[in-house]
Amino acid sequence: NRIIRRNRVNPKRISTIIGQSESFQGEAGLTVTGLSDYLIETFGLNLSPELVQRFRAFLKLRVENKIDRFGLEQRLDAPKALGGIGLYKPTSERVVREIEIIMLLKYSA
Repeated sequence: NRIIRRNRVNPKRISTIIGQSESFQGEAGLTVTGLSDYLIETFGLNLSPELVQRFRAFLKLRVENKIDRFGLEQRLDAPKALGGIGLYKPTSERVVREIEIIMLLKYSA
C-alpha cells in the first residue's frame, strides 16, 4: 500500500517540471532565477538573501555544465561557513535530482 502511494504520478507536478524545462529556452540569467525560485518554493528551502545568491550561482554553473551533478550536490550540502548552502544531504540529493530531470527534459526536447 505504501509503495503504491509513493509511486503515484502527480499531474500538477509533472506539468510544473515540463514548464521549467521549457523556460530554459530563454536567457541564462532569467532561467536560473526562475529555476531557483521554483526549487526554493517546491522544497520549502529557507534561505537568506545571501544564500539565495549563492544558490543561483551554483545553479548557473550547473546549467552551463561547468560543474557536474556531484559537484552541485557537494556545494549544496557543504556548510555555510565553507561556502556552501548548508542543506541536509537528503534535501540536496532531492534538489539535484529535480534539476537533473529538468535539464534532461530540456536537452531531450
